[in-house]
Amino acid sequence: MKKNILLSVLFLTSMCLNAQILKTETFEGLTSVIDSGQVLNGKSAIKNYESNFASFQFGWDTSFGGYWAKNWAASRVIYNRVEASDYAKHLYAAKPGYGCESADYDFASHSASKNVFLVGQNNSGFKLMTPIDGSLQVVQLRISNSTYAYNSMKLGDFVGKKFSAADKDSFVLIITGFSNEVKQFSKRVYLADYRFADTNKNFMLDTWQIVKFNQNETADSLLFTLESSDNGQFGMNTPAFFVMDNVTVSEFTGSVNKIATQVVRSYPNPAIHSIQFEIPSAQTNVMIYQSNGVLCKQTQIQSNFDAVNIDDLSVGLYVVKMQNALGQTFNTKFIKQ
Repeated sequence: MKKNILLSVLFLTSMCLNAQILKTETFEGLTSVIDSGQVLNGKSAIKNYESNFASFQFGWDTSFGGYWAKNWAASRVIYNRVEASDYAKHLYAAKPGYGCESADYDFASHSASKNVFLVGQNNSGFKLMTPIDGSLQVVQLRISNSTYAYNSMKLGDFVGKKFSAADKDSFVLIITGFSNEVKQFSKRVYLADYRFADTNKNFMLDTWQIVKFNQNETADSLLFTLESSDNGQFGMNTPAFFVMDNVTVSEFTGSVNKIATQVVRSYPNPAIHSIQFEIPSAQTNVMIYQSNGVLCKQTQIQSNFDAVNIDDLSVGLYVVKMQNALGQTFNTKFIKQ
């Protein structure tokens, strides 16, 4: 069987450096499991999507024959026509018509090579995975209206009203950041705003808007809630949905000592029974962590070419931290199947 070799290079430096790495989750990795026009909402065996820095939970409820009840859905539905709001046609569609990185969207054929985005409900959220060294911070993400909410506000429907300047209507996405479940910040992003004295400034978002977070807006989890000026006896009348794409985080790693360039190889990835390591020095401690930062296995490599058994690990994503007798460290990741 052909080996999938994960090749990593370790740089050891004599000065103190703090490395900052930007990572963006585009959700395009789901293209292989979501057909065009389809969604992942937890109804199938796939209950969540794990990026390399966060987990996004889907929320299917089997009650009443089954329905999407909470959290996220990953979508490749393309539909952005302005027409009477239709739950079945519009729920999983983004008003921009495509994922935010699809410059090749073809409205005639309703197709694009890159078109995966997330649809969120009221009280959707995600938690950042804890890196072994350093910290993560959300830098920015992109949001817009769902086609369902947009058409309800634009035209009105049997529940929601047509938004108007006379009523100073608004539809707001509130993003709240938490660290260790303690609130750190909250910011309001308007999906529709008809409160301006100059009515030419009134808008209903139909493109992907960048939402940026400053250095003081740090958190290990984000919660998304929706607020509307249109409310009734049973709560908000505006459909409580929005869309999100391209979440970018900054990973700050600790200082390292740069003396020479060395190569460490680990394979296969994904792995079933064991991980093979090729390292420049023997007597290397190996610590394997779950993606949430919990240490689950610790051992020592005795030679430059050695294997670590992983039969006792559950299926999932793991982070490996290795440290030799000189204190030099190397981190990598693998998936246990």
